[in-house]
Amino acid sequence: MFNFYRENYQRLKARDPGVAVMATDTGLVREGETFFSYRGLTEDLLELGYLRFTDIANYHAYGPILPAYTAVIKRRLWTWGRDLPLWDTETGRILGAGPLTQQCLLHRVFGVDRMFLYNHEVGGFSDFFGKDDA
Repeated sequence: MFNFYRENYQRLKARDPGVAVMATDTGLVREGETFFSYRGLTEDLLELGYLRFTDIANYHAYGPILPAYTAVIKRRLWTWGRDLPLWDTETGRILGAGPLTQQCLLHRVFGVDRMFLYNHEVGGFSDFFGKDDA
């Protein structure tokens, strides 16, 4: 898997050095060996240098964001000498204008640079804010 990330990153950058490459969610938000951390895969990828081959850190929240999520990811990035933009690339289960507005605000406050909400009713993702949005 690591070689896949590295090879894709290097090929994309060779073709277009200005492109931002994002590897898939590898469970940066979870620590230790849990069902969600793929039994140590995240730690193995970090030790191999995975963060050198992605320009964006990402995770999947699926529900309300917690400050602990972004704190864990930021600490892991900084431990490995990286300060990457953080995207929540799959958020779901947030229904209604009030809760959605609150979650957008909390994502921003906790350091998430971009958030994509999955809405199965419309069959896809909505990009709620990006780096250029206020």
